[in-house]
Amino acid sequence: METKTSTRKRLISLAALFALFLSPPAFAQAPLELSISPVRFEFAGYPGQQFHETVRVINASEEWLTATLEVLDFAPQGEEGQIVVGEGAAGERSLASWVHPATSGFTIPPRSRYPVDFVVDIPVEAEPGTHYGTILAVAQAQDSGGGAQIVTKVGAVLLADVYGDVREELRVAGFGVPRFSSKLPIALAARFENTGTVRARPQGQITVRNLFGRTVATLALEEANVLPGAVRRFPAMLRERLWAGRYTARLEATYGLTNPLSVASETSFWFIDWRNVGLPFLILLGTLLFLLSRRRNILPALRALRRGDTGANP
Repeated sequence: METKTSTRKRLISLAALFALFLSPPAFAQAPLELSISPVRFEFAGYPGQQFHETVRVINASEEWLTATLEVLDFAPQGEEGQIVVGEGAAGERSLASWVHPATSGFTIPPRSRYPVDFVVDIPVEAEPGTHYGTILAVAQAQDSGGGAQIVTKVGAVLLADVYGDVREELRVAGFGVPRFSSKLPIALAARFENTGTVRARPQGQITVRNLFGRTVATLALEEANVLPGAVRRFPAMLRERLWAGRYTARLEATYGLTNPLSVASETSFWFIDWRNVGLPFLILLGTLLFLLSRRRNILPALRALRRGDTGANP
């Protein structure tokens, strides 16, 4: 089910957990002991509003490090929360030009942290909705042999919600489970697509019921945001003990900044643990198939017995 809204609303900051997106392959290019804190900044304000923040670049090594600060765009990549960083990657969702660090280059002493102030200016002409980017610390050092430069990049995510006329629109792009499973755990996955203009964080659960409608498991969705224009996958693992049979899995989730909106999907699957019930199940199945194949002879015989007809001549 897909629910849409396009009303003028004040966005509120989503203070709950946001997936960092910054996977190690995206930034950690060498084993320099460099990190950044915090790893996420969230803002919510009107066009023309200004924010002042501080990011700390941490040198955990025993050497002096020369570092620079860069502000770049990023775009979601894949469905697992990864990103690709680069100029223009965010398109109309970019906020890179809004961010102004107090300095772009500095030197960090060993075992210390270097604070860098920066300002985020939301332009008066900024489009309502969610905008994003990343602030990168780039450090360089010579390798132990005095040869090539070693470069390490670490980054923090910047998210800005601009108040105004926004559209909240989230749909279930897929809800899957293997049609047949013979062992636990069973992997389930819900995929949500954000076709609106503001980030959404679905909250809900997956309910698994047996053939008789009894709930055998309830799996909570993980907490993560889905950025506008992106599809994000929410995995879940079913670990509860199951009897052999057919099961139904129902996904129900809500989202929305002011008025709760809902989405739902349902699918079914079979579970048979051959190690424990394989032989009895095969015997029962074989018996049922035999009776079905012989029903032309069995049914007339039962009717004859009920009438008392033995088939003997008078």
